[in-house]
Amino acid sequence: MTGPYDAFLLVSFGSPEEPDDIMPFLENVTRGRGILPERLEAVTHHYLALDGVSPINGQNRRLVAALRVAFDGRDIDLPIHWGNQNWDPFLTLKLERIHGDGNRSFSNSRPDLPWRRLVSSAVSALTRSDTTSTTRGSSARSPRVSCRR
Repeated sequence: MTGPYDAFLLVSFGSPEEPDDIMPFLENVTRGRGILPERLEAVTHHYLALDGVSPINGQNRRLVAALRVAFDGRDIDLPIHWGNQNWDPFLTLKLERIHGDGNRSFSNSRPDLPWRRLVSSAVSALTRSDTTSTTRGSSARSPRVSCRR
């Protein structure tokens, strides 16, 4: 069964996957907010207490797998993508892949306003690059995003 969407996008905050990821992750999270480096260093110890890994990405992997099983069980033929705001897999790169795969209409897993703004901003950036890029062509259809609860 197909529906009004070309893909499903799971949107998340992101998290470090190993100790070397902690400081770059925290810098992404706090960019432009004037957080002192000493405070970031203090926060790294919270992650190190968890072996440098937050459970968020692991939970997202399990959720994507469960969604795949649920979609397949309902004959929903829809690719499932996952993108993070602050760490790999980054939302903007995931949207580029979705767009490059020819998917132009997708359901966003986060219906709340801040996340809708984040996704809309990333889609707008993608759309702007689409109109200036010679590799993608100017006739590409702009993405349409729907946020469902």
